[in-house]
Amino acid sequence: MLQRAYAADACSKQAAALYEGSMGEAGKLDELEQVQSKLLQTEADRKLRATLAHVFGTRWVSRHQNVDIGAKFLEESLKLDPENEGAFHYLRDAYGRKGGDWDRVLTLAEEAVTHVGENGNATFLLAQAGTIAWRQLGNLIRARNVFERLSHIEPQHPMLLAFEAQIGERLSNAPPANGRITGSAP
Repeated sequence: MLQRAYAADACSKQAAALYEGSMGEAGKLDELEQVQSKLLQTEADRKLRATLAHVFGTRWVSRHQNVDIGAKFLEESLKLDPENEGAFHYLRDAYGRKGGDWDRVLTLAEEAVTHVGENGNATFLLAQAGTIAWRQLGNLIRARNVFERLSHIEPQHPMLLAFEAQIGERLSNAPPANGRITGSAP
């Protein structure tokens, strides 16, 4: 009965607490992961799949204390919904700051930005990707490519301006905020 209630509305906090709690107490977390994966596969609506993946990932991290499975679901959420800044921030922290795998985080940002178009989320992801390439990986060529894309969307973005100050040249046609490139990167 709990499994049917959970399958009917996996986002329900009450159904999830009861079902996931009973699965955890019974030592059946592998089975829970399979149920959640099946729920994701059978959901036709992309936005709802992204929401489910985000909810499952968050629960695995916080309730079940399993960062690996949680990160897997959050990565799926980000792929389905590149506007999910929360998932990106968590993955940046888990894979980058704690895991030291900045190239993986950069790849996630670059993949996500290809799906969002030119809006505020593209700006966020491009700034993140450029900053990671520049500051974490020291790859100025990759950073420059990303920041050039950002310069077409948001020519006065603070991270773009900091990168331009670092390399000593403008990447966009827009004039700098103060009329010249000076200062040092934060």
